[in-house]
Amino acid sequence: IIRSGRDVVLEAPTASGKTLCFNIPLIERLIRNTGHHVLMVHPMKALSNDQRRQLESLVSMMAESSGRRIGTWIFDGDTDKEHRELIKRAPPAVLLTNPEMLHLSFLGWNEQWERFLRGVRVLVIDEIHEYRGYFGTNVALLFRRFLAMLRRFGSRPQLILATATCGNAEEHAYRLTGRRCTLV
Repeated sequence: IIRSGRDVVLEAPTASGKTLCFNIPLIERLIRNTGHHVLMVHPMKALSNDQRRQLESLVSMMAESSGRRIGTWIFDGDTDKEHRELIKRAPPAVLLTNPEMLHLSFLGWNEQWERFLRGVRVLVIDEIHEYRGYFGTNVALLFRRFLAMLRRFGSRPQLILATATCGNAEEHAYRLTGRRCTLV
């Protein structure tokens, strides 16, 4: 389903392989399409770090045979100024971030991100069960504003959402993004 380009929400227990389900087709897509970007949003810094380590391991195995370099980077509040400028000038294929940086940087300074944003083909929103209550409402509005901004840049990315504990993942994904996702 992910390879078809449809919006998807993955619901499975912790440590069940959800990340592999989307990382493998994403790496395959990035190997075939230079200039495409994937933006991964995680609610916590530790999760971004862990996901990047897993992604880097897969990239080294899969992209090595193709000769294609697939760069990954974390963009958060701890990213120093010189790396921020480098990321904006030469965006990696995969960028991992959090909702706060979507608000403060990508939306607030979108003209500086235009090169990256025009190439975003996939938006991964991991651990959607963390986005509920007041925080979830704010994040939902943030995602909708972000998706609207991407449309202005000519990008309508595929959505891939994941959850370990959400009992109503399909409905929750719709409430967060305003788009219908296929439940897997």
